[in-house]
Amino acid sequence: MDTNKATANTMIEGMLQTALISAPIPILVFEGLDMRLTYCNDALLELWSRDKSIIGKTFLEIRPEQRDQPFPELLKNVFLTGKPHTDSEALAYIVKNGMPVAYYFDYSYTAIRDQTGIIIGILVICRDVTQQVLAKNKVLESEARFRNTVLQAPVAMAIIKGPDFIVETANKESLQLWSRTADIIGKKIAEVFPEVQEQGFLNILNQVYETGELYHGNEVPVELMSSWQRITVYIDLVFHPIFEEGRVTSIMTVGYNVTELVKARKDAEKSEAAAIEARNKLELALAKKDEFISLASHELKTPLTSISGYLQVMERSNFEGRNKLFVQKTFQQVKKLSSLVSDLLDVSKIEAGRLQLVRCPTVIREVIDEAIDLIRHAHPDQEIGFSSDADNVSVNVDRHRIEQVLMNLLSNAIKYTPGNEKIEIRLSADNTNVKVEVQDRGIGIAECHRTKIFSKFHRIDELNPVISGLGIGLYISRQIIERHAGDLWVDSEPGKGSSFCFTLPL
Repeated sequence: MDTNKATANTMIEGMLQTALISAPIPILVFEGLDMRLTYCNDALLELWSRDKSIIGKTFLEIRPEQRDQPFPELLKNVFLTGKPHTDSEALAYIVKNGMPVAYYFDYSYTAIRDQTGIIIGILVICRDVTQQVLAKNKVLESEARFRNTVLQAPVAMAIIKGPDFIVETANKESLQLWSRTADIIGKKIAEVFPEVQEQGFLNILNQVYETGELYHGNEVPVELMSSWQRITVYIDLVFHPIFEEGRVTSIMTVGYNVTELVKARKDAEKSEAAAIEARNKLELALAKKDEFISLASHELKTPLTSISGYLQVMERSNFEGRNKLFVQKTFQQVKKLSSLVSDLLDVSKIEAGRLQLVRCPTVIREVIDEAIDLIRHAHPDQEIGFSSDADNVSVNVDRHRIEQVLMNLLSNAIKYTPGNEKIEIRLSADNTNVKVEVQDRGIGIAECHRTKIFSKFHRIDELNPVISGLGIGLYISRQIIERHAGDLWVDSEPGKGSSFCFTLPL
């Protein structure tokens, strides 16, 4: 029995040692107060870029660069007191190729006792989390840059956080517009503006927070308390939801005080001279608004690109379960926000007359095939049919911009077609034009909306109120087609679907 038991114990010890050696995280054992290394696995040797010749040497003989770092003293304290020590994302410098390199570790120090209870050594288990920490720090830096952009924006911008709508950030322009001071930071909107509760703005904020849909209002009258008297201001405002981990956590508010413009327009009704002055002010205000859209879009593009890159790094890290899902959902929301910023940049280019076309002879069938492939990648369950009698027809166009139009029409068709019903694409040509048609079997468009849908920021909310967007996709698409000397229109009937068509000259 004793022999069998000894054999079993030997086998167990061998299996345990094999498991420790092959463990993916560094494990080592120090013995004595001088911390002499008596055991380490392969993961530790790889991390330190050493071989097994370090066995038997003291910690500071192996890693002299850590003499002035806290780890030797922490090891000594565990050895003397027996109290374990753990830390997360601890900074350590390790010499690599003659140069100190910063690493971050999650680690634990645990006392090892002999059969009599006397401490004889320290078990060290650590995990390299350098890449995760660097990626997280980059995200935090990008968020800081984003908030700095808000503070420096030339119009009123603020960030309201949580379901209680606490003012987290507000720039100088916001404080001036609200007739408030910086001491409102950290307070609830309901406390800061008790006068707005009866005006319905908390209801609008609740709707944005709960549905994740953007709210846009033009010349909205707002009654505010200023110097103990109530004043009315008119504001062009946007409430934009901010997503974290797939849900709305904050709302960004953008406001532009158009009170003077509204008053000027009212005065303009009394005389022709006042009308001319108001028109000039309005044009100047619109120019400033377009300038802001362009500036904000450019400023937001850089932090969004950085955040997207760092999220990709985090997505490739060893995250599991909910953490991995949260990273993926955040990455999807960043891509949506990046798409909105790109659309705003296109609008600003169109308004400024700077939308350039890079034309080249292009087989239109190839552009359609690429657009279908992209849509199928994003919507694998969507059935798309394609027919053509103009496979080899070539036109002189900006290939990228025509693909942008096709992607917009296909995305809209999918949005407004319930149940993944089939979408048809048809390509044809005559002696003067090539024609592309995208037909869906969706909810259709009423006659009163068919011309307005190509206007800037026009949305048909009653068609599907849960679908978000700025209402600029069709506006950009028509501008692109018209700059190619083509035409874009829609044939539709409520309840029977829509057919969007465009032509390009041969």
